Amino acid sequence: MVDGLSFGAGQFDYDDIRSGHRIPVFYYCPPKISRSTQVLLVMHGVRRNANKYRDVWIHLVQQHDVILVAPEFSEEHFPGCQGYNLGNICEGNAASLTENSAIAILERLFDHIRQTMNLTTEEYLLYGHSAGAQFVHRAMLFLDSPRVRIAVAANAGWYTLPTFETQFPYGLGNSPCSTEQLRLGLEKRLVLLLGEQDTERADKHLRMTQRALQQGEHRYERGQTAFRIARETATAMKTRFGWGLESVPKIGHSNLSIAPIAAAILLAEATRL
Repeated sequence: MVDGLSFGAGQFDYDDIRSGHRIPVFYYCPPKISRSTQVLLVMHGVRRNANKYRDVWIHLVQQHDVILVAPEFSEEHFPGCQGYNLGNICEGNAASLTENSAIAILERLFDHIRQTMNLTTEEYLLYGHSAGAQFVHRAMLFLDSPRVRIAVAANAGWYTLPTFETQFPYGLGNSPCSTEQLRLGLEKRLVLLLGEQDTERADKHLRMTQRALQQGEHRYERGQTAFRIARETATAMKTRFGWGLESVPKIGHSNLSIAPIAAAILLAEATRL
């Protein structure tokens, strides 16, 4: 036990004072840590099964100086796509993020881990698959100054495109995102990780509205569209572009299959610190 977190796999409840929510958190802590140990936050998909995501990632991080943290945002307190995927961000909302937004809670949870484990680490690694990937890319756009060293968004179903020319939630028009937030989000390192066989159109969880279809017929096409728009926006804003795009052959809509690819990207960054 180190300041409240046991070595190995475990679970605790994070009481977020600002929102009043109690968040179940599943984690893995390596047997040896230092003050510079990195924190990897893993975001679950639509099934809200953070424990399963933690379990998939344990063997991927066991040989690394990384604390794995998988919070679970319940359907009860963060209902539907609006509550989780979209982070409770409302069209035309004058404020940035409400205190009970899952996106805002993410940063406070990171601070809690840092304090609990007495870490000096100032940035975290971030991963999400499917609904979690939607969460991740929106966090990069709507946080005032995301303390994310590098993020991977794998196989998102649809995107909030980084352009004010498209209206929220499919773009940033009439959203709380400021021009400065967009600039910071585009400069951050965000990898859109796409399975080349993630082309299923009959998936009940895949949004098929007209505006979603304008991004592409399936997840693979939509990821390419999002990256293209992001690059064009960065060029128009004359700002540094930090995003990357990686396509993975022979992989469809599977967190289990794509997580090792994401781990290689994220942990390579962690070892360079």
